[in-house]
Amino acid sequence: MLFLTGCGTQSGAPRGEAASDSGGRTIRAQKVMQLTQVHGETGMTLLEGPVFAEDGGLFVVDVTAPEGKPKVIRVDVERKTSRAVHTDGTGAYTSAQFSPYDGRLYLSDFAHGEIVSLAPGGGDVRTFFSGEVGGARMNPDDIAFDREGNLYISDSRGLSVHLVRVGCAGRAVALRRGTEAGSHLLGRRGLPRGPPKMFPSVECIRPYGSTN
Repeated sequence: MLFLTGCGTQSGAPRGEAASDSGGRTIRAQKVMQLTQVHGETGMTLLEGPVFAEDGGLFVVDVTAPEGKPKVIRVDVERKTSRAVHTDGTGAYTSAQFSPYDGRLYLSDFAHGEIVSLAPGGGDVRTFFSGEVGGARMNPDDIAFDREGNLYISDSRGLSVHLVRVGCAGRAVALRRGTEAGSHLLGRRGLPRGPPKMFPSVECIRPYGSTN
């Protein structure tokens, strides 16, 4: 089931005037459409990683979709239609974001500890990052880009959450370790709390496919 919520329909106060507090505002989610059904092969369906493209298309991932079923879906919210963008036999994608650096759609593969990217319309699958961080493979959950195109990943290995930054060239740096909840790692709009210089660089490793 796909629901959307936003800033509501109540108008703000005119510029220069303080907003009145008349009991607060209620923002109600609106049902858009039934997007997926429970998959018999996995016993569930789980939609994550909603992100809008520049043209207004909404992209979501179905974490538990089995092989042959859409794992990345594009939704036309106005027409209430959808189409498959990507599927494969192994990935378990938990988040999706468009990069301001190259415009591609990036996905976190929780099952294989990888970050992959697609062309905006699907296809041209590339592995952006694969490997160990801090001596172990990641379980990448949520991802977010800063304005320069650096990718931030909440890595939920074990019972704690780590924050990892991967630069545009694919070089990974562990920024923060052992946080109890991913909500502490990312601020509003999914950007890291504070400028990058506030995070101590713990480890830097080579990007996927690099020999330098």
